[in-house]
Amino acid sequence: MAKKKKVEIEAKPCINLSVISCWNCKHDMINAYYSNDISIPVGPAYFTEKQIKIALDGGCIIKETFSNTAQESYPAALCPNCGSMYGDFFYHDYVYVPGDVQYFLDNDDNVIDKIINKELILKPFKE
Repeated sequence: MAKKKKVEIEAKPCINLSVISCWNCKHDMINAYYSNDISIPVGPAYFTEKQIKIALDGGCIIKETFSNTAQESYPAALCPNCGSMYGDFFYHDYVYVPGDVQYFLDNDDNVIDKIINKELILKPFKE
């Protein structure tokens, strides 16, 4: 029997920004998540400071927020209309979905490439 060849998977670290519908008020909001083509995507609670800055500069609102589900506070994406958070539980939904805008990173979290898959446009919102 022939030996199977080991497949090397190259990780592509990336901050993804996507326009989603807020679970609470249904208005558009920008969600940010980190992916690397190897592990399950994670939200802002797991971002480095550089990654948070990339997401903030891209229009995502990220603040330390209390999760009733997890009964703890952590950085999360917030809806600009109602302030509801997008919690950590749902990031597994993004495993095979690239963001509308993707910021590919080097090992020091510097942006080395930006890919726009869709235009990231939001309707005006009230503050």
